[in-house]
Amino acid sequence: MSQIIEQENETIGPIFAEPVVVSAKTIRRFYEVVVLLLALNEGYKGTANKKNNELPHNTGENSDEHLFHNLVSRLGQICDSRPGGSTVTAFAVLQHPDKVEYVFASNRRKTVELETTRAYISAILASLRESSYCEDDDQREKYLSNLLRDVLTFNRERIKRYLNGLTTALEACIAICGTESSSTAASRQKSFVQMLELVRLANQRDNDDDEFLDHTEELINALQSLQKPATALFLRKRASDDNAGNTEPWRDTQHCSSRLLAYRRAVEALWDSGCMWPSLFDTFEVTCIPSSIKALNPLNASPQTASEILTRMIPSSVETKAKYLDLAETMQQNFDLNKVIEDEWTNKLFRPIVHAEILVHSWLEKTGGTRPERFFHNWQYIGCSKPVCKLCHYYFSSHPSGVQVRGTHGNLYRNWRMPDYSDSYGLRTKEEALAKRHEILQGIMVHLRQCVLRTLSEKITDSRPCDSNTISSFALNHGHIGMGVQDPNSFVLRTRSNSLIRSEPQPLVFSEEWETMDGESETRDGVERSLASEASSSAN
Repeated sequence: MSQIIEQENETIGPIFAEPVVVSAKTIRRFYEVVVLLLALNEGYKGTANKKNNELPHNTGENSDEHLFHNLVSRLGQICDSRPGGSTVTAFAVLQHPDKVEYVFASNRRKTVELETTRAYISAILASLRESSYCEDDDQREKYLSNLLRDVLTFNRERIKRYLNGLTTALEACIAICGTESSSTAASRQKSFVQMLELVRLANQRDNDDDEFLDHTEELINALQSLQKPATALFLRKRASDDNAGNTEPWRDTQHCSSRLLAYRRAVEALWDSGCMWPSLFDTFEVTCIPSSIKALNPLNASPQTASEILTRMIPSSVETKAKYLDLAETMQQNFDLNKVIEDEWTNKLFRPIVHAEILVHSWLEKTGGTRPERFFHNWQYIGCSKPVCKLCHYYFSSHPSGVQVRGTHGNLYRNWRMPDYSDSYGLRTKEEALAKRHEILQGIMVHLRQCVLRTLSEKITDSRPCDSNTISSFALNHGHIGMGVQDPNSFVLRTRSNSLIRSEPQPLVFSEEWETMDGESETRDGVERSLASEASSSAN
């Protein structure tokens, strides 16, 4: 069973009949701070690499709940079929008396694309019923191979991007090893040459479907050798401290190989879940949530300068206000900060959307709320194909629902907005809905302001070239399946009661060990290319 949902799945409260409308002035004040932070990130681009991004070795990652979190996010991963951000996909798993319901949304998919994705994921879920029939390792491998081929077929467009990137990276790594005389470099060069041959076979333009699948599956199996401890450590060292100063090909080799290996890890996680919870796949329904409509540029006034934005953002009572204004002026002199702000402010592709995680969360609130008993095993979790962005992280940190999401990669996107309708189930009036929206928006703004001031004072940005932590975790995983966010502090653990207590915002925790689940980096350039492509074929 399946459906593309509008308003018929469950009883919808009257408060959701009309959108929540926040004043244009409030919206401008929010987005001008977003644009300022984007400009600061541009000015301090690359400084995030100087931070310590090592992952903590915490316990508990093999708990049943972490296994379930892994499953839900893996479902999003295998549906995120195109680079650029439009197919970033989020899932929630709900328990009904007679069935399990899988609810998903994507950033920007048309109705026909959602239906195609629904049919694909329904077939995957149905096939997982067979996982419990695998009586030995040979049967398991045959089942995983068939499942992997289905996943690779659906994700072929994204995989081609990884194959192209891995080709370029390996060619550069081979050339670097060729200039060195050590026996280690010669040995690595030989293995890289063999790997490159497999990549080229998988990436041949005239491959038919079976040839593509055969060669790609063979490549993925071979890539697991790159995560053996000695090889992984060699790559990690070169990626962080190459003698020639050229770390990029080593980092790209890690990045692309990890992304390709992610598909194998995904099907293994699905198989594990099928054995662990057969009831997840006995009787189920898949529900698709429509993507949001792109909003108009919310900054319809003349561009403001950094000093003007900071003057409004920082209360006069703050003693260090003059210091931050001076820091912004220094940035203006050294970097032409105001020009970057103007470019962001007036960009034709500034068309905010509701991100997939928030689409799912909003639908849950709209159709009965986010109480634990709605979820499978009472696990209030929304998984996604990649870690949440900075603004989604701030949204869930400020929301009282208690729903957990993935940790954040820390990147900021201007094409982000809050949901159209009330943020919480159970509100009775428009005034209550608007008050809740202002409360959440204020919580996000507190985090944003702190981030702006920290970036100015420390001259370091949280922004990264990739929405992942591939480098630090590549050598730590050694090929095992990550079971979830390692640091429990990176979960958003808020309840309706503790949200009434205005605690101090906590610092971001970058502890994502799911580097192979993140999909393509949704950098600003990639997102803009995707939106530009949409603009040429859609009049939204």
